[in-house]
Amino acid sequence: MIRVRDEDVQVYQYPNVAVADGEAALISPDGSSVGKAKIHWIGSPHFYKKERFLVLYLGDNGEVLKLLETVLGKPFAGK
Repeated sequence: MIRVRDEDVQVYQYPNVAVADGEAALISPDGSSVGKAKIHWIGSPHFYKKERFLVLYLGDNGEVLKLLETVLGKPFAGK
């Protein structure tokens, strides 16, 4: 967990890109499920992937979203 503009952001590091890609493939396009698990998030999910990292931000803070997109690119899943 890291803090970005006083918001929690979850960062997951994998041993290689192939494993990270496999995990990312389990996430539905709208971010509402991971694998067979339907998830009711506490905020709007935004999933990012860069190399061997997956990043999840639950929220709608425009500054945080802009910073994450600048560093990680567009989210691959979420609302």
